[in-house]
Amino acid sequence: MTDSDARLHELARALLDRAPVDWAKEESTADESLLDVIRQLKVIAGIEEAHGRQSPTAASAPAASDTPDAGGALGFWGPLRLVEKIGQGAYGEVFRAWDTRLDREVALKLLPRGHSPGGRSSSSIIHEGRMLARVRHPNVLTIYGAEQIDDRIGLWMELVRGRTLEEVIQDGAPFTAAETARIGAGMCDAVSAVHSAGLLHRDIKAHNVMLADDGRVVLMDFGAGSDSRDSSSADLVGTPLYLAPEVLAGGAATPRSDIYSLGVLLYHMLTGSYPVRRS
Repeated sequence: MTDSDARLHELARALLDRAPVDWAKEESTADESLLDVIRQLKVIAGIEEAHGRQSPTAASAPAASDTPDAGGALGFWGPLRLVEKIGQGAYGEVFRAWDTRLDREVALKLLPRGHSPGGRSSSSIIHEGRMLARVRHPNVLTIYGAEQIDDRIGLWMELVRGRTLEEVIQDGAPFTAAETARIGAGMCDAVSAVHSAGLLHRDIKAHNVMLADDGRVVLMDFGAGSDSRDSSSADLVGTPLYLAPEVLAGGAATPRSDIYSLGVLLYHMLTGSYPVRRS
């Protein structure tokens, strides 16, 4: 089965399971040969959705947005209904959420109150989040939007199911050379797409790369990211074992420092260790 056939099977299975599908993304990333089929599947999904809304069962059920506490929901952040907390790190909390405007499941990252990575302003973080939202690449986590509500900045994005590279490394033997080359090629494409958008990631590491259940290698967690043209801040941001020497010495991050971190990541995948250790 080809990759194209496999993707069509996944979309057909999503229709059968009534799972949400980002059709705009599917159309923008699909090969020309698949566009007609994907558009036909999109029409079928629309018919199914309309039929579901008109059925007595669907009409009598309370809307998800009307029952914020149902299913363990944690309330709302703007139009997003928080369902469960799925992670927490230095750059904020991550929730599984439901976008009540577009009826799809998303991941929402809320930055800590009063926290601005790298000393950047709230407007700068939101601007860069919106720039990332224009990056459409299968190996880069799709950002849907960025906003500030009250004193919290939020980034909401596609919810990727799978395991991080770090989890896989910790569970067993290091990756083979062939596996590392395959994943590394996807990561190079991802970093190139981010840099082409005029942005830096600044925290490339095994924890921030997902091996998705759909077979993709996905670069995620842009909490430390910044505009590649902004050299005004040399604050130390990122994970020390992955940082380039010039950044550790107090220099500004550049596309080259992201590439250095990617090299450390590949070394870590092959060996389970790091090229430079703390003294």
